[in-house]
Amino acid sequence: MKAAHIFPRSFDREWIKKDFSALITDIAPPASLGGHLKIDSVQNVLLLRSDLREAWDAYEIGVDVAVISFVLAQVDSQSDFILGYRMVTK
Repeated sequence: MKAAHIFPRSFDREWIKKDFSALITDIAPPASLGGHLKIDSVQNVLLLRSDLREAWDAYEIGVDVAVISFVLAQVDSQSDFILGYRMVTK
């Protein structure tokens, strides 16, 4: 199992622009939250199997806050794996 940021640290400017730190209610010490940005809070982390973490890092799967979408890209045209799943929440 590997932890992955839901909102990537590499997009911290967008995190700041949209003031996502205001949504973090985690009361852990600021140093463990990534400082004032709070981007390292457990509220911005998923625990994934190693293979899913690789797909996450490659942007093959992701989270949309308005509509939860989990999409697995087909790696092999001979594959019998499900290509995608979508659940509308709003």
